[in-house]
Amino acid sequence: MRRVSIGQLDSDGDGLTDQREAELGTNPYNPDTDGDRSWDGVDVQQGTNPLIPDTDSDGLLDGYEAPPCPVPLNPDSDGNGIIDGKDLDPCDANNPALTATAISLLPTSTTIPPTATPTGTPTETPIEVTPSPTSISLPRFGGVILFESDRDGNPEIYAVDDAGQIKRMTDNPSADTQAAWDPSMQRIAFTTNRDGQNEIYLMNANGTNPINLTNNPADDQQPAWSVDGQWIAFSSNRDGNYEIYILQVNGPEIINLTNNPGNDTQPNWVRSTTFDPSGKLIIFTSDRDGNQEIYRMKTDGSEATNLTMNPASDQMAKGSPDGALMAFTTNRDGNQEIYSMRIDGSNQANLTNNPSSDFGPSWASTQACIAFTTERDGNREVYITKPGVLEVYNITNHPYQDQVSDWR
Repeated sequence: MRRVSIGQLDSDGDGLTDQREAELGTNPYNPDTDGDRSWDGVDVQQGTNPLIPDTDSDGLLDGYEAPPCPVPLNPDSDGNGIIDGKDLDPCDANNPALTATAISLLPTSTTIPPTATPTGTPTETPIEVTPSPTSISLPRFGGVILFESDRDGNPEIYAVDDAGQIKRMTDNPSADTQAAWDPSMQRIAFTTNRDGQNEIYLMNANGTNPINLTNNPADDQQPAWSVDGQWIAFSSNRDGNYEIYILQVNGPEIINLTNNPGNDTQPNWVRSTTFDPSGKLIIFTSDRDGNQEIYRMKTDGSEATNLTMNPASDQMAKGSPDGALMAFTTNRDGNQEIYSMRIDGSNQANLTNNPSSDFGPSWASTQACIAFTTERDGNREVYITKPGVLEVYNITNHPYQDQVSDWR
């Protein structure tokens, strides 16, 4: 057996020896002494204080600031006069609007008044809906958020950009929900019951050419794209209980990944090389241990691991763009809240901390913000927030029920 000297011992695996932690005053048995979501060794390496969670006092925890931007030692990383914790994009002094690429993917067609309802024979042509006159002025948050709403009489899929412009993506008398951008933002997968039961459909980014991908009498739902855009993971009860399947977008292959007597649902594909050199993992919800927990597995279904291990209900996990974190929904505090944790299940923390019901998180492509659904205004609305700060913004601000689906 190889012996480790006292001077080399690192009991909590944070990159600092116990001896060095004694010198610094950090806890040698806690890798994140100050709870800033950054391990003590990382704090020391980047020059932040492992005993102070927000070294530059900008309202962001050090763990949410990663050089080159935002800078954990500069309270105003982009020099625009707004401290990072108050700035929705602390890395862009101008907080620009959508890129030309993102704008080109949004549908354009006839504008109808907000109070109108669909009439006549439904078509697949997307309809633009003007923002409600009560909409608030929003900071530029970047990207396009997909959400579902019953504001036109039944659940449909909508998109909202950071100028507050809302576009209707589907127009069908059935329920269209659970939309997901493909990685290139050229296509959208979604769940619909327009064929009598829930199926996974695919359509162009402008809402045209809907295609049934699953075409099965079972309940197929909750689509999630692979990181290369070649596969879609989804949940289905076609084998008697809910399992996680993957289907080849341009091929015939459908594979059951979980094969477990419990119910496995809500898959999300994550890019991370921490546990798989290929950078491909799937996180999902399962009740195989008696209650809903968040699990991680490889894309071949192997090495399924319980990450939350909590008696409460943990579900709806979404991995961060860099694969290091995930956000999820839990009722462990008595009501539904958005929590975050590392991809290995460590450092679980409450992000919303509100007495209302907050659920269904989705990350911005920049990882700077999280969108979620909340009932804090009396009905379901889509909000965005920055992890580590208190400010929240109501994106939909509508009297009907709005629920976030995806953000790119």
